[in-house]
Amino acid sequence: MISLILLALSFKMVFSAIPDSFDVVTNVGGERIGWIKVYSCVESSTSTFTYSNGQTAADFVQYFEHAISVQFLEADQTPADVDFDSPTDEFAVMADVCSNPVIALNNNLDLSWPIDASTLLNNGA
Repeated sequence: MISLILLALSFKMVFSAIPDSFDVVTNVGGERIGWIKVYSCVESSTSTFTYSNGQTAADFVQYFEHAISVQFLEADQTPADVDFDSPTDEFAVMADVCSNPVIALNNNLDLSWPIDASTLLNNGA
């Protein structure tokens, strides 16, 4: 399975790091959200991933601290294809706005482990 990782940046926020354009714009919970594709990957025992448009991790780090959500989608989907207000897609995943994984992303930490938001230390799970 090929998957996409997308970052969400809200149009209501004004930061110098916000890109000139977004890959997709959606309404989530009544908010206009701009999404940028970070990378795609092929799920396997030897997983590989490719950054969007030939970019590197360093090209996206500037956006991490401003992200308000993150999505994992199948390769043929875009955020506009998924209704996150009434989810029915069994493979699409979106972190709640400003949830624990997003706080980890904002601080350039691993999204896989819960962190204590006040200390940014792994809560161990």
